[in-house]
Amino acid sequence: MAFKANDFQQITLNSSLFNLTQREHKIIQKTWAESFHNDVFPNINEDRFSVLYSTNSATRPANPINVIFGLLLIKEMFSSADNEAFESMLYDVRYQHALHTDSFKEQPISKNTLSNFRCLLYDYQEKTGIDLVYEEITALGDKFVKLANMSSRTMRMDSTMISSSCRRLTRLEIVFNCLERLIKKINLIAPVKLNERFKVYLEKGHRNDTIYHCQEQSIDQKMTTLIYDAVNLKELCKSINCIETEEEYQLFIRMFDDQTKVVDNNVFAKDNKEIHPTSLQNPTDPDATFRNKSGKRNTGYTGNIAETFDEGKVFITDYDLQPNVYSDQQFAKDVLSSMEEQEDEKSLIIDGGYYSYENNKLAESIHVELVPTALVGRSIGKNNYLGFDIDEYNKVVKQCPAGNAPINTEFNDGIYRARFDKTFCDCCPFQNECPVKKQKKSNLLEVKETTLRTQQQAKKMTESEYKKIANLRAGIEGTNSALKRSYGLNHMPVRGRVRAKIWFGIKLGALNCKRLANI
Repeated sequence: MAFKANDFQQITLNSSLFNLTQREHKIIQKTWAESFHNDVFPNINEDRFSVLYSTNSATRPANPINVIFGLLLIKEMFSSADNEAFESMLYDVRYQHALHTDSFKEQPISKNTLSNFRCLLYDYQEKTGIDLVYEEITALGDKFVKLANMSSRTMRMDSTMISSSCRRLTRLEIVFNCLERLIKKINLIAPVKLNERFKVYLEKGHRNDTIYHCQEQSIDQKMTTLIYDAVNLKELCKSINCIETEEEYQLFIRMFDDQTKVVDNNVFAKDNKEIHPTSLQNPTDPDATFRNKSGKRNTGYTGNIAETFDEGKVFITDYDLQPNVYSDQQFAKDVLSSMEEQEDEKSLIIDGGYYSYENNKLAESIHVELVPTALVGRSIGKNNYLGFDIDEYNKVVKQCPAGNAPINTEFNDGIYRARFDKTFCDCCPFQNECPVKKQKKSNLLEVKETTLRTQQQAKKMTESEYKKIANLRAGIEGTNSALKRSYGLNHMPVRGRVRAKIWFGIKLGALNCKRLANI
């Protein structure tokens, strides 16, 4: 199919709106459809998605892209299934008005249009690494900020765990599933290679007999048996041509590396504590990882959201979705790296987990002020370095809290070091609270630049004006809650990070549209 811009948006005498009474017409102008019609649909950039289609104008033209993408947003606004959105567009004049199709003789979609479009988005991102949904949703978010006449000087950011739709498996089930999947693939491409020991994996009841019903063997004994089969299967694969390119083989090898270790040329199952969080959790969702956070176990991903807000108006203007082992500090670094240098200083309110000296330095370079709350390491205690007069420009320690200059001072590898005369320290009134280390010839002050900056930030957090700004971050918790309660964030019907991020982005776009329409 070839890309063709949707230029036909002029209302005609065939418009379904003309079948409405005056009363009905007034009502529809007060619904979400009017806001979508005026502010959302015209701002959808069709050209962005032209790369998904053929450049050959002689082929059949694709359905209007802005209609398809707009319907995806509306579908998520009301948590509808694809077939429900399709049927609503056929018979609901609000959908047609919102998407500028009320003058169409026939609605330009079919029951498979939405799923086919998502497949195109997925295939394109897998090939190129370019996330078209992210580009469009963030661009729309920026346009909504301007439409609402908001200042973009204040942002806040938070992350939330997103569960994978795959079933959580035990280690025994993971090993068995990978063995079974690879043996079935070999049975298709080289069945003569399988011996009787492996053929039993093709039997319907073998899974239940091995994992659940066999009471004579302990779990450790069952795992030992499966590892023995895995070692032999790995050896068998060496004699099968091109098996390395098969997904089942690649997942099997990943599982083998995750679950086993070699001791004296013998292969054993790893202890539970040796299993890394990035290990394969389920072969049906190889991107999902494991994390235990605040006592809650999660298999899946972490979604990061950045909101721009001003006087009660809030829009999501940036987001990301990564495996759940991705750190908040890395999310903050990614967001700051993508931002341009600001003409006016912008405030980014974050949780303490996002804060680091490196991120703060990066933020300062683009005129962004990081405002962390619940800062990690906020309690300073005895190791309080803020009383020392440190010249951060010349990288020297000038004097201690008692006013004594050091014997010498240096700065190497991000660490300040200064030596003080012991005679001054022995009679110093602050010696019980002083962090210097007592040595034979002199006392040593040693402090990392990162520690110094963190303590400076922690002290700043005690200021009333700072607290007032920091308290605004709590609002983003409501966004995460709404996404999970109303938008089914933990029940996305897809697996894999790329597919999940496409759904995640469209849900965020739908939330922005509802906020724009005040519903």
